[in-house]
Amino acid sequence: MKKNIITLALLFVYFNGIVFYLIPQLGFLAIWDEVVTIVLMAFCVLKLFKTKKGKILVNNDFKFLFPWILIVFSGLIGNGIYKYAASVQAIFRDVVVFLKFPICFFAIRYLKIDMKMDRVIKTYFLNVIHFIIYGISICAIISLFFDIGMSQMEEVRHGIHSFKFLFNHPNSFGIVMVMILCLLNSVDEYESQKKYIILCLFLLGLTMRTKILAFCAVFIFIKFGNRWAKKFKGLFIFGSSALILATVYDKLTIVTKWSESARMRFWTESFNLLLKCFPLGTGFATFASHISGKYKSSLYSILNIKEIFDQYGNVTATIGDTGFPYYIGQFGFWGLFLLFLSIRALLKIIHNENLNSTSAVLFLTYIAIALTGEATLINAGLECAVTLSLILLSDKKVSSNK
Repeated sequence: MKKNIITLALLFVYFNGIVFYLIPQLGFLAIWDEVVTIVLMAFCVLKLFKTKKGKILVNNDFKFLFPWILIVFSGLIGNGIYKYAASVQAIFRDVVVFLKFPICFFAIRYLKIDMKMDRVIKTYFLNVIHFIIYGISICAIISLFFDIGMSQMEEVRHGIHSFKFLFNHPNSFGIVMVMILCLLNSVDEYESQKKYIILCLFLLGLTMRTKILAFCAVFIFIKFGNRWAKKFKGLFIFGSSALILATVYDKLTIVTKWSESARMRFWTESFNLLLKCFPLGTGFATFASHISGKYKSSLYSILNIKEIFDQYGNVTATIGDTGFPYYIGQFGFWGLFLLFLSIRALLKIIHNENLNSTSAVLFLTYIAIALTGEATLINAGLECAVTLSLILLSDKKVSSNK
């Protein structure tokens, strides 16, 4: 019974986008991840007071989390100084979604939820995922020749309609498949997962999204170049970087040509705000997020960025094509410095706990690529936290078995 509940919970974590897209009446439940974040935060505080162990304050997990907490305080100061946020409710919601990834990642490891999930993954969940991958692959092949409602028919890239399965957008489908791919790559029975990894790469390729194709190229390069990576480390790093730049060059060229597009304006204005609101930034719920648009941040009346509101004044999906500008504009130099400290602590976690950290590095690489044009950690922060914690646990076991 417990095994089934955990499996269903994990399936919901990864495929909740299908539920909310096919059953829009359940839209009011879309804040489930924010509720889970608050609940996990409460359990962490209770455990900390119950155990009264201060050593947690000096480990790398806390060093990863603490800069994000400091950013919350500095961001609130920015709100107080510039007063661009529309309401306290908007600020509160943005704080929660901002903390989704770090809080959930910390809590899953601190409360040892990852160990409970790992047991189920090895015994049951992977079999379900294998079945799902086969099913999606069959649908994808059929979609290449017939319209069965699983492709983005209004857009053709390189002669192919972008495959999205039952999600609302190819990017939403793509990030789920990236998570599953990295998770499969991290398990110790790699040979038994190889065919499913190949199928995942095939499905990711059919999304025809530039950032996802860039990740696929890096995955193949790193995965199959691992044997000579240590011997030619400098060449390997150069090759990986060149591969990423070459893959996204076409996209960057298009974006820079349209300097008045919303995506480009978010980038340019984020750096303007970085200087104008030095060093703390504009604060929460003010810039480059769905919440800032939904609650009508007064900053947009000043910046006049096109395409983020429709003719009725409703926020559009364009405002979610942000990623890095969200952090640059809202949290300023101080916030970026704190995020650098957090990333350094996260890399130490990976280095200290894992000899075989390929999957973790690949997953972080995808997040870095995606953040150039998507609010990945805002929209899928909990999902990313679950995936990364499970990858680290699996990689650690793989290392210990070698």
